[in-house]
Amino acid sequence: MTKLNEFLNYFNHNIDPVEYPEYNFSTKKRINKNELIKQFSIFWELAGGKIIKTNQKKKALEEVLKLNIITQKSLVYSTIHLEELKNFPIILLKDKKIKKPHDFKELDILIIEAKLAIADQGAVWISKNTLIYDSALFLCKHQVILINKKNLYYNMEDAYPKWIKLSSDGGYWISGPSKTADIEQSLVIGAHGPLSSIAIIY
Repeated sequence: MTKLNEFLNYFNHNIDPVEYPEYNFSTKKRINKNELIKQFSIFWELAGGKIIKTNQKKKALEEVLKLNIITQKSLVYSTIHLEELKNFPIILLKDKKIKKPHDFKELDILIIEAKLAIADQGAVWISKNTLIYDSALFLCKHQVILINKKNLYYNMEDAYPKWIKLSSDGGYWISGPSKTADIEQSLVIGAHGPLSSIAIIY
């Protein structure tokens, strides 16, 4: 008998089994949407992101314009049809012009919708099939992520059934802009990704 087998045999015969208590992690009935939005906002902002709250999806662009990140020379790509985009003096990147992942290298602003958000982590799920090339998520200077409050869950326990359906093709959990503190433990925003990540909850 090897030492490993002796070691395992000792524990199998000398340690009493432990009965784990039952615990229901579900919080659907205990936390309302306003509390979920508040919780999500706290963690999203702690991660360096910005939060905007609005009552209507069509007002999302108006809120983005208030941040002064869009100029006449901004290259913008949106996976969401926003008729208002046509009324602003921007350069709108069309799907037909995108032939390879690196075509997003000059992208200033990405506008995209997350189908799932987790309040206690301040994170959103972006499915890979949302974009022609997911490189847009990391090559853009600014992420603008729309979140329907109906898709906001307290934790992964509550969100898991929906996440399983959305994650079949893969995707990414995003929590704020790019961050690193590798050098001298000094936090740098946007070192290897977006400079800002703006979540618009409607």
